[in-house]
Amino acid sequence: MHECTRVPVNTFQAKAYIYWCSCQTGCMNFGIVGFGVFAEKRLIPGFNASRSKIQAIFKTDIQAAEEKAVQYDIPAYYNDPSKLVHDNDVEAVYIATPNKYHTDHVLLSASAGKPIICEKPLATSYMDARRIAACIKETGIPFMVGQCYRYSGSVRCIKNLIDQGTLGEVKLIRAHFSFNAEASTRNWIFDKDLAGGGAVFDVGVHLVDLVRFLLDGEFPCEINAVTRKYDVALSRSVEAGGNAVLVFGSGVVAMLSCSFETPYLTTLEVQGTERWLTADYWNVLDHDVSVDVYSDKKLGEPEQSFSINNENFYAKMIDAFADRVENGSEPIGYPGIVDGVVNQKIIDEWIANTRMHHR
Repeated sequence: MHECTRVPVNTFQAKAYIYWCSCQTGCMNFGIVGFGVFAEKRLIPGFNASRSKIQAIFKTDIQAAEEKAVQYDIPAYYNDPSKLVHDNDVEAVYIATPNKYHTDHVLLSASAGKPIICEKPLATSYMDARRIAACIKETGIPFMVGQCYRYSGSVRCIKNLIDQGTLGEVKLIRAHFSFNAEASTRNWIFDKDLAGGGAVFDVGVHLVDLVRFLLDGEFPCEINAVTRKYDVALSRSVEAGGNAVLVFGSGVVAMLSCSFETPYLTTLEVQGTERWLTADYWNVLDHDVSVDVYSDKKLGEPEQSFSINNENFYAKMIDAFADRVENGSEPIGYPGIVDGVVNQKIIDEWIANTRMHHR
């Protein structure tokens, strides 16, 4: 287990200045801890479209690490994460290992004084999430939890419509996220020890963060939830799906559903006192998303329609993190350590407050 080592905040400010002065385009050299399918499918295109670049990768198999480094023209590769985070050419770390290892890898990276992006969920438990938060607070290291959808064009459009009062006062949000996990190459997502949970931890956390982002970071005052187990014959240790009703102090009710057993589908509906909006497949990368606004004046026909291209929101997220390192402060809507901890607490309670049953 790695312990958090305190490094003066001004050290990071000085490093940030050096990083950004060394490259006029605002480029940062990242090391990726956990270079698996997700990194190849999402992070490679994300970094290629961003101002930053991948300097080094870590995989447990050194031969596989070398092969991927050669394939993607990455300068350095390691089978020891400690060597990666202490590489002087690595200026920031992106943690993309299975959830169980997030805590150790954050503490390791922090001990090396490296700014960190950590994939969601922050940890496998609220207790470990708080350990991470304590370390980040102590060291003052720039940190981001990888809630990438905050940077998608469709979500930003919906957020703007809410903030501008187009819908009136928001009263109800419905959000869904499902996909057939049996087709996933990430076999560890079915292992509770490695993942912490199933559909709730993998995609339910996105819904939790989405709702909180739309509501300016509000924390729910009540959580009512249920999850569904896999058939006993499948021997899965995580939940197959879940539903949750989050009640917020502002009066907003959010109804969330997620599943590992049904085809890929993401839906979002936001109802206000004057209008409501819908957006299907709101999180699709590099695609146009239709955001439709309705009112009583035109029953069944949108009053307004917006076609938003999501572009590569991983690139936008990486650039936002680099900006945070450069500027030294977190802008409104930035997914920082507090969001990671709050989201973790909510998904932990989603799991804990459920009535588990076999189908």
